[in-house]
Amino acid sequence: MPDQRLFEQMAERGFGDDVCFFCATPLDAGNRTREHVIPRWVQRAVNLWDQELTLLNGTTLKYRQLVVPACLSCNGAHLSQIEMKISEAFAGGIDGLLSLDRKTVYLWLSKIFYGILYREHLLPLDRISGMPDPIVEGDLLRSFSAHHFFLQAARYPIRFDEFFPASIFFFQLRDDQGIAFDFKDSPVSMTIAIRVNGIGIVAALQDGRTQELMEWGANYERLRAVPLSHEQFVEVYCRVHYAAMQMNRVPKYIILKHDREMVVMQMPLQGMSTKPIFDPMDVEQYATVLAFHQGLTFDEVFLPPADTVSWLAPLEADLQHGDDIGDHD
Repeated sequence: MPDQRLFEQMAERGFGDDVCFFCATPLDAGNRTREHVIPRWVQRAVNLWDQELTLLNGTTLKYRQLVVPACLSCNGAHLSQIEMKISEAFAGGIDGLLSLDRKTVYLWLSKIFYGILYREHLLPLDRISGMPDPIVEGDLLRSFSAHHFFLQAARYPIRFDEFFPASIFFFQLRDDQGIAFDFKDSPVSMTIAIRVNGIGIVAALQDGRTQELMEWGANYERLRAVPLSHEQFVEVYCRVHYAAMQMNRVPKYIILKHDREMVVMQMPLQGMSTKPIFDPMDVEQYATVLAFHQGLTFDEVFLPPADTVSWLAPLEADLQHGDDIGDHD
């Protein structure tokens, strides 16, 4: 049963290899395990073991080495239940994933997002010299305290009352370019994208579902009708990531104990202000984001005076005119 000890544990927690990354329980020989941040079922499905993830300091780490310390209870019970549900949903294709409780998907994505940051906390910033300063400082991890608290819904009854923490979009993806796996995330915007074979997910993890409720969010839902190319999927991530950076509100929450659960309420994002929630787009700034994630140069994606190349535009034009979605490149 959740009580004040949950708050105290979160506030007083330490970070390191001697505590569970999830619940902060001290680890010893009897309860220590290793949690694969990108789960083993994904690594098996797309032969990921020896492929590498680029870390925040520009170095790389093999996915099989992307592990964090976890207690037996969190790894063997709470997180494994989520992995089982997610793996079964992926096996059922896009319909299987859409039928899954969205909270489960949110917890899975959030565990991956936080787990990578935690792993980077355990690695030295300068991995050649082995200087003790970590890639990710403890203060940065603490700045994700609300995110980490929401993650506790995997082991405590935490209910989101009349709001949802994240915008999550699901897509079918083409079997093209031999790409079976893709992963992108940003601690700055708290966004994440993951592809496993023919299914892709893009999420803004702490925007209070704002992007889902915007016009472009409804457009992403409609794009699910046709498998996207790799470039189109990357462009969706760039748009979600950039919009999250342009969001000028910081969600605030009220957390109450009610009977046998914790209840989380989000304060109205609009508040008393008439200012739009998202700042206007700076096209050149967005072009820089798009070029980076597409592996192109700025000049290849920026169309003066104020536009960018778009792989999604033909599909969106069809949607706007009510046409059947064709097979655009």
